[in-house]
Amino acid sequence: MEGLTFQQTASAKPSLVHQMHLEFRRTKKSIKLDDRRVIQKNHLSERHKFFDLCPALLVLKDP
Repeated sequence: MEGLTFQQTASAKPSLVHQMHLEFRRTKKSIKLDDRRVIQKNHLSERHKFFDLCPALLVLKDP
């Protein structure tokens, strides 16, 4: 997202996160056993598990 103003980043954030979340939901059944630590966090919401698997998105997550 380099080169974007804060406003552009903020307006792009919801759709980007939503798109990647849909991709996560579609592919989560094929998560490798290496990621079973994340799958076992049943007390966390799907959204939290999603951000666990995609640490790069933490900068996009609302504070």
